[in-house]
Amino acid sequence: MNHSSKIGEIIAFAPSAIAVFEQFGIDCYRVAGRPLHEFCSGRGVSSQSLLDRVKDAEAAASTDRLQRSWVELPLSSLIEHIVQRHHQFARDILSEMHRRTEDLCERHRRTQPEIAKLQTHLRLLERELVMHLRKEEETVFPHIRALEGSPQAEPSTSIFFASVRRPVGALMSVMSDEHDLIDTLLERVREGSVNLNALQVSCGNFPELLLSLKRDLLVHSCLEDFILFPRAGMLEESQCAS
Repeated sequence: MNHSSKIGEIIAFAPSAIAVFEQFGIDCYRVAGRPLHEFCSGRGVSSQSLLDRVKDAEAAASTDRLQRSWVELPLSSLIEHIVQRHHQFARDILSEMHRRTEDLCERHRRTQPEIAKLQTHLRLLERELVMHLRKEEETVFPHIRALEGSPQAEPSTSIFFASVRRPVGALMSVMSDEHDLIDTLLERVREGSVNLNALQVSCGNFPELLLSLKRDLLVHSCLEDFILFPRAGMLEESQCAS
């Protein structure tokens, strides 16, 4: 990590950076592709100060987390981490959020129609997110494993990979666009929960669940956008050139 690192790259290697950036009012999703020094210079914030805080936060967190070097480990290991840690977390927390909104609807459906809007936004988020996760698990990840020659690799049945010369390169922008769409849907759910609070309808810990999901999806997307897909793209380029 240095002053030229993109904010998303920093998050990919140091997830604890999210909380640090939030303290400075940084919406990490919106500026993930910007170099740290460029963003800081426009805000009057010291990039070195931010980096020092990130390193301190990550050092404190590392006592409870196995350190990994995702630029050195096999891509299959990173894929396994994304699926087991981040995909499963998203599915679990979506299930809990659904349970909470159903409870809210049961208690307030006659007096607060805004709850139905919140449920609609949550269903849209779940639909898009589940489709995205499935696309990765059933199409994109198997192809990357095959590129690497992983023992876990299974050939993809998607015609896309048979008809496009460099499918990882083509898919990188698609996956990134889907990450942006999911963030937009997350924001709609957040606004819906804020509206309920403004109407003095208790959401319990729904906002905390939503924040946890947003932060975890941010780490998930940064691991893919700044490490997994670029590494897979380079591997694919080298194989196409040979």
